[in-house]
Amino acid sequence: MAGLARTSRLDRLARRGLGGVERLLGTLGGGRIIYLIGVAGHPNYGDELVLRIWLRHLARVRPTDTVIVDVAHVGEAALLFAHDHPRAVFVDTLWRLARAADEHPELCGDLSPSDWVASAASELGVAPGLAEGVDHLLRASSIHIVGGGYINGIWPQWLPVVSAVGAVARRTGARAYASGLGLLPLPDGAALARLRSDAAAFTVFDVRDRASFDALASVPGRSFTGDDVWLGLDVAASDVPARPGDVALCVQEDLSEGFAWRGLSGAEGLAAYVEAVLDAWRVPGENIVVVEGIPGHDYTVPKLLGARLDGARIIPFLDVWREGLPAGRGSRGSAPASTRTSWPRPPVTAASPSWPSRTTTGSSTGRSPRPGRAGPSSTVTHPSRPGPPPGVSRRRTVGRTWRARRRWRPGSTRRTEPAEATEPTEPGAATRACSGTGSAA
Repeated sequence: MAGLARTSRLDRLARRGLGGVERLLGTLGGGRIIYLIGVAGHPNYGDELVLRIWLRHLARVRPTDTVIVDVAHVGEAALLFAHDHPRAVFVDTLWRLARAADEHPELCGDLSPSDWVASAASELGVAPGLAEGVDHLLRASSIHIVGGGYINGIWPQWLPVVSAVGAVARRTGARAYASGLGLLPLPDGAALARLRSDAAAFTVFDVRDRASFDALASVPGRSFTGDDVWLGLDVAASDVPARPGDVALCVQEDLSEGFAWRGLSGAEGLAAYVEAVLDAWRVPGENIVVVEGIPGHDYTVPKLLGARLDGARIIPFLDVWREGLPAGRGSRGSAPASTRTSWPRPPVTAASPSWPSRTTTGSSTGRSPRPGRAGPSSTVTHPSRPGPPPGVSRRRTVGRTWRARRRWRPGSTRRTEPAEATEPTEPGAATRACSGTGSAA
């Protein structure tokens, strides 16, 4: 047994040395492995948009590098992002480990889920069925958790993903980055302490809001530069201007159980609030464009609005993904109304070229991000948007009109104390984004 233990330790040391040599040779030859981690593939428009922005950024600055994309739903993601980077490979290694620890706690033995996932991601043999995926992770020159609202107290089962990245960075010396994460609501007690400890292994741990930044006071690499969407705003907006006076409505209801409005809560309360906002803005149904961010889920509130949306146009998720949001550069007199974190920014910025944008020298290139502000004449460029797959027509379905009856679909069983919303007011000049539920994106 002592001999086996020595052999195991020597093997780990040898692999660490070999990994360092491979990363060095990859850097010199332009063939490094960049490892991206995101929750895309569900799909949920904000999560998909963030990953697309990073992949297209890397296609410009690192076109010859292999990009391993570790996502929660690998099959759909491989289709959605098929044209965004020429050397992208899609896996679900870390997400399978996190799910296994959550759904089969007996695998962890005496270890916590975070400890077990960290061990399985940084040591070959703990999860032998994922050896190929773990080996690629151990050979990566940089590991980057992209932005979104999926590392927090709502989904504690994903916190071990951060633990895994921290453990791999400590073992192999790879640089670890996080960008644009939203940590609210914060994990409780020991989970938050563990998150801070794991984040300390990151070269940069960037968040999108002040409260998340303040929660990481003890983390050396913390930063606060905002949402990842600022890196590539033009990726989202289409080239076709929205009609003057249109309001694009995108309402997420799957986290609405804590929302309250005039005695109603959840999806019903959110629907009543959206109706009050539309009435306050004096928007007729024919000037409303219903945009689907999460396929299926995002029709719950519009269905509850019923006749208030008569004449509205619908843009399904697939059209948004292939064609872009309904706001081209220079559009005036149109605005988004959304409960999402990422969604309003691209159309607002496309409509107002002077809106400040975020530019980043990317963490995934092996350099620390340096946030900056672009002037009125600055734009964020991106590769040409790929066309539809062969055999798929470009015919848009936005001409479809809304005729819905009021129907109620039972929501989540999670129970929280509803928070009363404020009264709607006239929209501001820059944006009409209303405050509603939280967002996973």
